[in-house]
Amino acid sequence: MISGPYAEIRSRWIEDLKIVAPTLLEWWHDIRVHEVNKELVDARWPAGPASHPRVIALFRKYYFETTRLNASIPGYVPQNETEMWGSGAEQQPEESDGGGPVPPVTLLLSWLHDTEPELADFMRTFDFIPIGEDPDFEEC
Repeated sequence: MISGPYAEIRSRWIEDLKIVAPTLLEWWHDIRVHEVNKELVDARWPAGPASHPRVIALFRKYYFETTRLNASIPGYVPQNETEMWGSGAEQQPEESDGGGPVPPVTLLLSWLHDTEPELADFMRTFDFIPIGEDPDFEEC
């Protein structure tokens, strides 16, 4: 089960998605109905309504909240700092039991289908993680 701080982040993420998803589904429907060049729409919005800037901003907000929470756990080492290449690479599990640390993508996307199948379907096409690195290799 997901622990308190992670459950709180997840709850706010779900609440915010429930607010924006219906509006964006309407917007997406209108674009698809009125746009003559469907290929242009698909090129501009590759993940459909989930690629709207509102969804990206929400995802980034809760992604960084999760990474800050993970960083506050004593002894936590971010996964990207422990990755190794080659046959002797140690593998960290992608999943967590919810007690922490929890990878942000797991908390925000992977676990949606368990309790929020409609939101999971809405986010199904969100096939990119809108997080980059600055010159110091810090996520931004």
